[in-house]
Amino acid sequence: MGLNLHLVRHGITQWNKEQRHQGRLPGIGLSVEGLKETAALGDSLTFQDYVAIVSSPQQRALDTANILKDSLSLNQPVTKDERFAEWNIPIWEGLTLTEIEKSFPDSYKVYLSDPRQLKLPEAETLHEVRRRAIVGIQCLKKQYPNATVLVVTHKVVIGVMVCSLLGMPLTAYRQLSIDNSSLTIIECLENPVLRLLNWHSVALRARSCFASSTG
Repeated sequence: MGLNLHLVRHGITQWNKEQRHQGRLPGIGLSVEGLKETAALGDSLTFQDYVAIVSSPQQRALDTANILKDSLSLNQPVTKDERFAEWNIPIWEGLTLTEIEKSFPDSYKVYLSDPRQLKLPEAETLHEVRRRAIVGIQCLKKQYPNATVLVVTHKVVIGVMVCSLLGMPLTAYRQLSIDNSSLTIIECLENPVLRLLNWHSVALRARSCFASSTG
């Protein structure tokens, strides 16, 4: 059977709506809409038999994970794992798309054209994000070899995990639609299988490319 990996992108925040880069800034929780959408997702997953919920340490992910935990009536606490944290680009944190494009025009062009080449002070590269996320998955495979685990994380992290496990080019993550409060399922067999991509229990409004890719 192997590890059945259920990946959830955190619920929407006000900063998502503002097209503002959240990064790893503390204290950014879900909006009212995000709370409702996450609760709806949780209600739709009650038939699943999860052995654990693992979460990025960012507040928006932890809020999402705890709502899902309550919906699923799991007794064990949510496990925080830095390997599923947001892509770390400190210099962009708190800035809107327009502000980033204005203040970092060259880097922004690289980000849009080939994010693998993006290099900024004190920031992770996309390859480093991929490396730590894959290590996280490998550890889950060892700990839960034949079980279903729910991981709450971020758009980029989910995208690079899907691309890496399926042997796709890393930059293809930008072509994957991964909405807030959505579910993606990968069965981690010897040859991993994508069972579900970007499923959600409620209709979501169209959101900007930047808001969809930076949270």
